[in-house]
Amino acid sequence: MSKRIPSRWKVKSPFDPAKGLVRMSWNKLNVFTLATKKQIDVSRRSVFQQKWAAKRELRAYHVPNITESQLLLRHWKSQLPLRQLTAKETENLPPVQALAFGELERRLDVVVFRSHFASSIFEARTAVVQGHVKVNGEKCPYPARRLHPGDMITINPKVVPTLIPKKAEAAAEATEVAVDGKSETVASPDASKTEEVKSETLKSAASVSNEGSEATSEPTSEVSAAPDAEPAKANEEAKPSKMSQTDILAAKHPNSLRFNALPFMAPWMFTPAYLEVCYNTCSTILLRTPLPQPGAVEIPSPHAPDMHALVYEWYSSIKRSKTKRPPAAEPLVVNGQSVRLKTKFDSIVRARLNNERDIKSKLWAEKDEEERVKAFESKAERAASASASL
Repeated sequence: MSKRIPSRWKVKSPFDPAKGLVRMSWNKLNVFTLATKKQIDVSRRSVFQQKWAAKRELRAYHVPNITESQLLLRHWKSQLPLRQLTAKETENLPPVQALAFGELERRLDVVVFRSHFASSIFEARTAVVQGHVKVNGEKCPYPARRLHPGDMITINPKVVPTLIPKKAEAAAEATEVAVDGKSETVASPDASKTEEVKSETLKSAASVSNEGSEATSEPTSEVSAAPDAEPAKANEEAKPSKMSQTDILAAKHPNSLRFNALPFMAPWMFTPAYLEVCYNTCSTILLRTPLPQPGAVEIPSPHAPDMHALVYEWYSSIKRSKTKRPPAAEPLVVNGQSVRLKTKFDSIVRARLNNERDIKSKLWAEKDEEERVKAFESKAERAASASASL
């Protein structure tokens, strides 16, 4: 009998429809979850429950492949990016907390997925770890590397899922299909069209040659009329069908790979404003970090900006509790009384008191030195008088 595997040892699918969590993936189950997803009603929940529910949803989408400790240590900043806006623009500005995951958009694996070079964030991480991605011309196997504005990444076209390699194209052009127990080769539609065009051109050329040989035995009046009409018909028949733009590019660049649209990829076929993607060279340039825009959120997310604001409050409170605070300053005492002032005035008063204390310490040091010299001199006089009396 086969032993029952404990549930904690089973590999849990990230696309489980029962969980209802949206991921960075083109998986069909993920698309189903995205299509049937409903906004969470947090009106009847406490503040803690609202923050926790928002954290669960957004962490599943933005941070599925790293832990929360790594997020807080490497990719979280309480200070959000800002820019100068007019009064009208600020009225339509969404919550700035929607840019809380802006640092994650600089990760190497996230940029690879946003550029459509991988079908999921997990596949993008695998491509980076296996050494298929270069940063500024150098191989970089670290998916957590944060890119800077102006950095260019390039990926090996062989690992891009939307590009068909040559072997797959050859297999698609001629596939074996079993019919009544016999295997027959079935050519692709493009190959059949080309063969039809070739056969038509050969037939037209043969008909033109035969008609030209028959026309030589007829009178000259008929010969003069035949060459004008029949070659025109032959040329019309011999004209091949118009080639598409992809076929023209394939003819110019025979070594290029053909684009193949995958199913369920349409919801993610957009390019963020902070990336410049070139699909001909399989490269991407990070232009800048995401910034607040009037009436729009630059970071792609299936969740509302209000949920981002709740997550920002959740992680910022944890970040503040874990950061080491400087030791508390000594209370400021002026004229024997402890006083609390603003930071600017507190530093000014403390500097003035420190200067006064330094001056007093110098005076006390000078007085001590004078008293020490007087004591030494008096002692020397006593010793001199004692020796003189002897």
